Amino acid sequence: MLLFLAAIAAPSASGIDVAAAFDAHGAWLLQVTERLCSSRSAAEDIVQEAFLVLHRKRARLTDGEDLRGWLYTVAKNLVLHHRRSIARQLRLQDKAERELPTQQGADGDKVIERRQMGERVQRAASKLPIKQREVFVLYELQGMAGKDIASMLDIPEGTVWTRLHHARAGFEQNYKRLLEKDAR
Repeated sequence: MLLFLAAIAAPSASGIDVAAAFDAHGAWLLQVTERLCSSRSAAEDIVQEAFLVLHRKRARLTDGEDLRGWLYTVAKNLVLHHRRSIARQLRLQDKAERELPTQQGADGDKVIERRQMGERVQRAASKLPIKQREVFVLYELQGMAGKDIASMLDIPEGTVWTRLHHARAGFEQNYKRLLEKDAR
C-alpha cells in the first residue's frame, strides 16, 4: 500500500522532499503507528494518509522543523480519528485468529506460545487510554528517551513519567486479565 507514495513524493521546488522524508521516517512511523492501533493494515493506511498530508503541506514546512515529531503528531491524530474502525478491525482479527487450526508438536507449541504472548501484549497495550498508550509504546516498545518523548509530544518530561507509570500499571492489569481469560 505504501508503494504508491513514490509517485507523489517527487521533490518539489519548495518545501520538504516527501520521498526523502518517507525514506528517513516511513518505517519508524509505521512501527509506532502499528503499536498504537494494533493493526498492520490500519497502520499502513494511517501512515499513507500522514504522508499525503505531508505532501499537501510540504511547502509550508521548513527544513529545520522536527519532521519526525510532526509526522508522529499527524499519525497520532489519524489514529484517534479512526479509532472506532480500528477497534472493529481488531475484533475481526481476533476472531479469525481464534478460528485458525493449531499446529502440533513441540516446535509448533513454542511458535503458538510466542504468537499468543505477542497478541496479548498488543491487546493489553491497545486497552490503555491513548495518552498512556503513546508514551508506553514510544518508551517501552520503541526505546525512546523520556526527554525525546516529551519534546515530540510537546509535554513536560514529568508528564511523560506520570503517564508511563499509569500505563505500566494499566498494562500489567490488562495483561493479567488476558492471561486469566485465555487460561479458561
